[in-house]
Amino acid sequence: MRVYRYLLSLILAASSGAAIPALAAAPSPCPHVPSSPCPRKPLVPLSPKAPCRLVASSPEAPAAKIEWIKKIGGCTLMKWKGLDPEQPQETIVIRDGKNRTIVRISDEMANLDYQEDLTADGVPDVILSTFTGGAHCCEVHYVYALGPNPRCLLVYNMGNVGEFKPASLGEKRTRSILASYDGFAYFYGPYAFSPVLPMVLGYRNGRYIDVSTSFPQAFAKDRSEAEKRLREALRQAHGRRLPAYDSEAFSDAVEYYIILRLTGSRLSAQQKLFSILPDIDHLLFLHRRTEIERILCERSARFLYPPAYSTFKVVYGD
Repeated sequence: MRVYRYLLSLILAASSGAAIPALAAAPSPCPHVPSSPCPRKPLVPLSPKAPCRLVASSPEAPAAKIEWIKKIGGCTLMKWKGLDPEQPQETIVIRDGKNRTIVRISDEMANLDYQEDLTADGVPDVILSTFTGGAHCCEVHYVYALGPNPRCLLVYNMGNVGEFKPASLGEKRTRSILASYDGFAYFYGPYAFSPVLPMVLGYRNGRYIDVSTSFPQAFAKDRSEAEKRLREALRQAHGRRLPAYDSEAFSDAVEYYIILRLTGSRLSAQQKLFSILPDIDHLLFLHRRTEIERILCERSARFLYPPAYSTFKVVYGD
């Protein structure tokens, strides 16, 4: 019909001498794109098995992805894996029921190590840890109670990697924590010879503190092994003076002494050590005893108790 009308207009125009009208363009099938067809792509339903990765960018964990989310007590714990090599690689954030940040810890490695009611008060507790990834250093442990009013029970700047785990040592209700102190790392010798001081931490007045003097039985094995190593070192050095300060034998003597000091006086520990050391080696030990006692006293500086909802950063070292 449209072509018929166009031919009729041609005849009328020719008879009257008017200009020949042009054929009107057909209406576009796509009103927003003139003279072009509308592309039609089939809809593809989302597959629940399709691979995906949640990448978040927030003030708490820039350029990071969520590793896991856990609900413990009334709190939410989230672990983030960093995507920026210039930033800390792992972050753990604890938030309360109102989505307020209780604590945020970050380092090359961050882990949730233990989850249990350590204090026997019906409130779940967690032990977190961070590690710098360096050789023998540095590691920090965090103990938090995640009840209606979250509390920090301890932040222990342990330094070199060592033991930190809950244990039952005869406490009536609460759980103790077995830990170690690295204050004697590289003490006049390589790290392999460094004396290690075991410790017992107990829950007292709302926090974990050093209660090693109350648990002499906990160090019986450490004390026996330290004495055995010292006697063997002296046997191998038979007929000679105790080797210089950077020797394994000197480190064995120091480790035996500091373990004795955990549950005894300085005099009693020295008497037991001197009963094993040859007389000629007593002066060598006495020359460093004051320094040894100072390092023993400094271990209390490793215990920190920041309030919940606070921003802080642990400074490694003494």
